[in-house]
Amino acid sequence: MRLKPILLVAAILTLTLVVILAVKQLATPQQLTVAEMKKQIEQSYNAEVLTLVEKSEHFVASFKQNGSIFEVSIDDETGQLSELVLIQQNSAPPAENKPEQQASQPQPPTVLTKQQAIDIALKEVSGEIDSVDFENTSDGGYYFVEVEQEHQEITVQIHAITGKILSIQSDD
Repeated sequence: MRLKPILLVAAILTLTLVVILAVKQLATPQQLTVAEMKKQIEQSYNAEVLTLVEKSEHFVASFKQNGSIFEVSIDDETGQLSELVLIQQNSAPPAENKPEQQASQPQPPTVLTKQQAIDIALKEVSGEIDSVDFENTSDGGYYFVEVEQEHQEITVQIHAITGKILSIQSDD
């Protein structure tokens, strides 16, 4: 009679252990391979991956697109791309494309340079440039251009892909 409760407790403990191990195995994210990360970058940016380096909690890839060199961070578990940074701007004029090539290959967006963001801000607000900050986001990023005027500082937020002014704020 005493054997039945002991066997029941042992069976419950064994079943609990099996369930815990199964849940843990299912919850553990699978890491992407280097080849999968390169493919993700090549497809997302229509670009040639130059390097892919492992950092502490993510990978950093550099890639070449239309003659410009960019760096992007990639999460090796989710494949999410973030922190796109322009490293070297292509200074050569774009080559003439045939119309049928242009239609078949959509061109990925190009990030504005710091100087282009300054020029856009100064067309809207006069003054002296105090600072320029770039914040990378999933939709290309933003520049925050701070323009010093006589008695106030104006912050102009500019979309880094479209060049559109998103906001102008005054700090009195």
